[in-house]
Amino acid sequence: MRRFQGRNDRAFTNPSRRTATDLLIRNRDALFHKEIILNDVKLEPMSGFVERFLNNRLFRYAAMTLLLVAICPWLWQGVRDAYVGYSGTVVAKGNYLWVPLRGIDWYIILEDSSGHRTKRYVGALGYGYCDVGSYVVKKPGLGEYPRKPGDLTPSEFEEFARRRREQK
Repeated sequence: MRRFQGRNDRAFTNPSRRTATDLLIRNRDALFHKEIILNDVKLEPMSGFVERFLNNRLFRYAAMTLLLVAICPWLWQGVRDAYVGYSGTVVAKGNYLWVPLRGIDWYIILEDSSGHRTKRYVGALGYGYCDVGSYVVKKPGLGEYPRKPGDLTPSEFEEFARRRREQK
């Protein structure tokens, strides 16, 4: 019978005296043989620059942030949709609250002239301006809302209301 490292044979072979780790590692011999094979492998040392770069805390935070953004697209899609311009017929509107520690995400689904549908995330005002079945246009830039052609923006409406008050 083989001798096991650091264990006596009777305690290891007796099923009532096995530990949890003995039950989890089924092929203990293969691990031992793999260690013997890997002991002969010599690894090339890392250069000082690469080692400092990988140990840098800023690099770790940047790598974690990139991974989070890649895995969670809902974190950046709303920012993209707030800046780019688009137009189309509103086919559907909706909202959901499933991202923790954030408010309600409002979205509209637009259909362009070629029949392609896209989901665009909008703010509360953009959601309020859009009606299902209406054609909306959003100018490029932050602070713009999707609205029907010819509608006034909030700042244009305030200017219009101020001029009307002055005329009276």
